[in-house]
Amino acid sequence: TLLLSILLGLLLACCGVGHLYLGKIGPGIGMLIGGWVLLFIGAVTFMFGVGIALIIGYFILFIYSIVDANKQCRIYNEFVSQNGRPPW
Repeated sequence: TLLLSILLGLLLACCGVGHLYLGKIGPGIGMLIGGWVLLFIGAVTFMFGVGIALIIGYFILFIYSIVDANKQCRIYNEFVSQNGRPPW
């Protein structure tokens, strides 16, 4: 999950892919759309100065999605090892 989040986040600008992989569809789609919006509006408004803040916002979201996907993966794996079924 961690590797998937990092690689697809950097190469394809897909934040939230780790959440989608774990089955957390709502947060995954929210991060994916939010990341795309931040990058698109940031690229369009880059020359006005506002875009820099939005692109920094994308990288903050990117780092958050990596850290949270790793945390959710640990929760998922621990639950499966104890109960033998997925938590969600």
